[in-house]
Amino acid sequence: MGGWTFEVGYQSDILPAEAERIEAMAAEFTTTKGREKDWTDLNLKQRLDASVASFPGTALLLLNVSAFNIYRHASEVMHGSYYGALMIWGVTSPRSTTLDRDALLLVLVDHQFSTLVSAIFALAGMVECFSEYAKVPHLKPAVSDALNRLSKLPAVEEALNGPF
Repeated sequence: MGGWTFEVGYQSDILPAEAERIEAMAAEFTTTKGREKDWTDLNLKQRLDASVASFPGTALLLLNVSAFNIYRHASEVMHGSYYGALMIWGVTSPRSTTLDRDALLLVLVDHQFSTLVSAIFALAGMVECFSEYAKVPHLKPAVSDALNRLSKLPAVEEALNGPF
């Protein structure tokens, strides 16, 4: 992809019984055409809805905000839609009437910051869900720590303290 090739291999002998076990497990996640398939047939919204009964509301809030923030736009960009191209260049932003160099740089930095925030929210939500699922409550402070660090970034502090 993109001129790059990645290969994963194993340099040791695998016992025949272990090879059969691994092949049987891989079949569960392989389509009839030999492509990798997802672990569930549920879409993202259905996955989040199914998680409501099992995990804390704070974790699901973090995951939903992360998904809301990037999922649709990322999908548009990855599929090469016209909207995705316009969004990347800031043309869909209400404040973009002209795209001079400074405005374009601001749009690109905004995309990067949005991705960072979404990644932190997704990570915090996943850690909180895992903490609940695996019954390891001592992981939860890591969630608070990540969110506190995010809130201390100058741009976030300015936005939180600014006029709404």
